[in-house]
Parts: sequence; structure tokens; C-alpha cells
Amino acid sequence: MIDRRSLLRASVAGLGAISLTPQLLAGQAGPSARVRERSGQPCLVLVQLTGGNDGLNTLVPYTEDTYFESRDNLAHKVRDLHRIDDRFAFAPTLPKMARLYREGRMGIVHGVGYPDPNRSHFKSYEIWHAADPRGRAAAPGWLGRVMAAKHGRKTDPHRMVHIGEQLPYSLHSSTHPALAFRTPKQYRWAGDGKPPVEFVTKGGDSARRFDDEVEPGSNLDFLRGVMSDAMASSVRVRDAIGGYRPAVEYPKGDFAQSLAVAAALLSSDVPAEVLSVEHTGFDTHAGQTNTHARLLEELDEGLTTFLADVQAKVPHRRVLCLVYSEFGRRVAKNNSGGTDHGTAGPVFLFGSAVTAGQFGAPPSLTELDSRGDLVHTTDFRSVYATVIRDLFGVQPEQVLGARYKTLPFLRT
Repeated sequence: MIDRRSLLRASVAGLGAISLTPQLLAGQAGPSARVRERSGQPCLVLVQLTGGNDGLNTLVPYTEDTYFESRDNLAHKVRDLHRIDDRFAFAPTLPKMARLYREGRMGIVHGVGYPDPNRSHFKSYEIWHAADPRGRAAAPGWLGRVMAAKHGRKTDPHRMVHIGEQLPYSLHSSTHPALAFRTPKQYRWAGDGKPPVEFVTKGGDSARRFDDEVEPGSNLDFLRGVMSDAMASSVRVRDAIGGYRPAVEYPKGDFAQSLAVAAALLSSDVPAEVLSVEHTGFDTHAGQTNTHARLLEELDEGLTTFLADVQAKVPHRRVLCLVYSEFGRRVAKNNSGGTDHGTAGPVFLFGSAVTAGQFGAPPSLTELDSRGDLVHTTDFRSVYATVIRDLFGVQPEQVLGARYKTLPFLRT
């Protein structure tokens, strides 16, 4: 339920998120055929690698002597890598991503970062999600601004959905609240639970109990109405995923199961334009080798399963899956068998909307900044500008407040 205190807090903070409980996800209903009516409709699927992914040990510059000299036993052995050209190879536990690239089904943007990089997780996270060096203090999330520019005040609580514990700031908006929920541990695909309509009815009623405490037409009144609609829509979201039968079997684990929920929503009549998931644990300061290998394996298995499922279920949707992290890692390893916070890193692109290939200049491993970190070669707002213009059909300057070079990684 939404109580008055929570609603006021959301209004003051300029945020919008409705949480769906595990109980609300246990119903059954199949995806609607009406999804075919939205042939070509775009959807951005965000995959955040939280913690600062080591891009150099993900997409390995295996012909660079500096890579091996700086990392000693942390560097991958060339014989274990999955080569994609005469300069780069994917890590040993990313064989399926390497195959997607070779098949012309993947894009890579090199050296993505921003000027005067901040090496704090929290601040860099804010910068990426607000698309502004001031972070949260600057504006709502960049995707919240995209939805506002595209749809004005015509709200729909299904447009932005995050599957995870905490709504990313990129989806925050005072006028276009996003849905957010956890995937319950006990969730079974195509379950037979009874739809908990009573819970949703109570939630909707509670959101309408203080009409006498707000001015008609006020911002709070508007927000209250939007959030009430979002709460009521939870039945629709539950039904969309409750009876979903994937075309392929997903791996176990939170990350893969979150992607399964994203596929279910894409395959339904829920008009989601942004879906967001998170893969955590990439802050590898110590003992990186085994941890990073496992995380990349989970990424490889989960992501390629999701793409196969989406291709089978909704080949007519225009999907862009964007995989990114708040920063990369240092070039040199540390004394704990890991890497410390760095700056630039690669962004990976998948889906039917993607033009395959490599974009942007790879950063130099020898011409580093004053702290020994990579100097970014692609501003992350260039990636965003391309998505804003070529996926959502919005002028990037409306959202980003300035002009950034776009990249040719999306099919027109």
C-alpha cells in the first residue's frame, strides 16, 4: 500500500516508484496477442553491472604488451580467450557473447566515460543516471526526462519498469513514475496462484483517502493520481508475467530470473518502453580472478538466454539491450589480487535495433591520466544521445541540455 507519508516523500523528492510485492507476482495469465499490434515499437533494456566492471578483463586487448605487464597473473592467458578480431577478445567465460559478435548481432562502444571522472560508486552512479556531472541535484533521471519529452503529461505507469531491489535514478520522474519490484525467490513460471485482486483494490483505495488534504490540480494531486494508477496497474503486470512460458530455459540465479521477467513483459501487452535490471558484485578490489569469472559467466548465460527468448517470442519488437557500468577499473592490478576504481570502460549493445560492430576509439593503455587510469574516448552522453534520437525519436538536446556527437550503432 501507499501511505500518505510515503506519497509526500516521493512528491518532495521528485521520485516515482511503486513496488510490487512477491505475492503480487504469483498469479497466472498468458501474454496477450495484442502485443503484435505494436510491431516495431522500441524498448530499451538496461543492464547495469554495478560496482565498476573491469572492462579490460572483459574485452581484452590481447595484442597489447602493457595489458600483460600491468596485470601479471591477473591478466587472462591468450589461449583461453575468445578472439573477435586481431586486437580484441572476450574473457574465457564469455563464449556466447563472442559468438554473438562474430554472427553480427552485437555492438561495442569503446572507452565510454566522462570528463573529470569521479571514482566514487555513488557519485559516478548519479552522474550516469542523471546524465549530468551534478548528479541528483541537476534533474530527474535521464530516462524520466526522455518520457516527459516524448509523452508530456500523458502518463502510463507501464512505460518504465525496473526488476530489482531499488529503482535506478535514471528512471526517476515526478510526472512518469516507474514500476519496480523484486523477483520472488519462490516464483515459478506459469504458476497457478490466484490473482490477489483484494490487495490491489486496498492499495488503490488507500491512495484515494486524502482528497480533502490536497489542492485540486496541485502537483501532489497529480502525483497521487499517477501513483494510484500505477498501483492499480500492478494486476496487469502480474498477469503479464504470471503465466509466461519462456521459449528457452533460463539459468538459475537472480540476474537471469530478472531477465526472464523482462522477457515476459516484452512478450505481453504491457507497453513498456524501458526495462531495467541489475547485475551486482563487480567491485573487485581483492581476489578478482574467480569472482569476475563467475560474474561474467552469469552475464553470458543470462543475457544470451534472454536474447534468444525475445527473438523467439517478439521478433517484431525493436529492442536495444544496453550493458554498462558506472566506471571501469585501473589498468594496473593492486596488491590484493584485484583492481581499484578506474574510469572508462566498454558498453555492449544487443538486440534487433543494433547495428553490429565497434564504435569509438579504444583508449590507450600507455597514455593514461595523472592517476594511471584510462582516458575516456567516448562521452557516455553520446551513447545516450544516440538512444534518445534513434530509438525514442526525441531531440537529445531536450533531455541532455547540450549537443553530443551521436554514433551509428542503431538501425534506422
